[in-house]
Amino acid sequence: MIAIDLATGDVKWRSPLGRIDELDKIGVHDTGSINMGGSIATAGDLVFIGAANDSRFRAYHSGTGKLLWEVKVEASAHTSPITYLGRDGRQYVTVMAAGGGGFLGGGSSNTLVAFALPDVKRKPLPVSVSRAVAAAAAKLRNEPKVGAFTPVTLPPTAARALANRTCGVGCHSIEVVTTQRHSAAEWKDLVQNMIARGAPVKDNEVQALVDYLAATLPRQ
Repeated sequence: MIAIDLATGDVKWRSPLGRIDELDKIGVHDTGSINMGGSIATAGDLVFIGAANDSRFRAYHSGTGKLLWEVKVEASAHTSPITYLGRDGRQYVTVMAAGGGGFLGGGSSNTLVAFALPDVKRKPLPVSVSRAVAAAAAKLRNEPKVGAFTPVTLPPTAARALANRTCGVGCHSIEVVTTQRHSAAEWKDLVQNMIARGAPVKDNEVQALVDYLAATLPRQ
């Protein structure tokens, strides 16, 4: 991971991102590893990032690049973290420990993990803000979820093996696909996107896969 001074364009620091456990065991450390995903910087001089394919989530000092904290999660977090202030006044950081496996290596999961920063003394939120946060949370709980569906079991047709082979291998598990609902045109765009990213789909299989996904997981 590299930090650039935007005022000068100079490299401020470099820090290896990721580890290879097999090399760590024989004394070869700080190698870095394959990674894919974004980071987030906070006002407290922290940079949080998953990205590496070693199934770990990390925090670095944004001024020096020093690794301050890391934790093992279920799968490599190839998503950008988010941070927010909780109703209790504590700051939280959250990341999807999703995907893994396939050509990137590592495990497979669809878990949302959240961490609370140390419970230091802070000024309590004004009552009006607390009530507004509570009202917004209640509204979200009661609103129908748009674009998020319960995973379904793919029906046992001839195309199911094709879907499992192409959609459940690589950056994510098959549940990432079965929670989506799209039109045939949208599924075709997604399949083409997967192929561009290396999904093992033959030319004569594309239409069969699109038709199966569109029929099984249609836009509602």
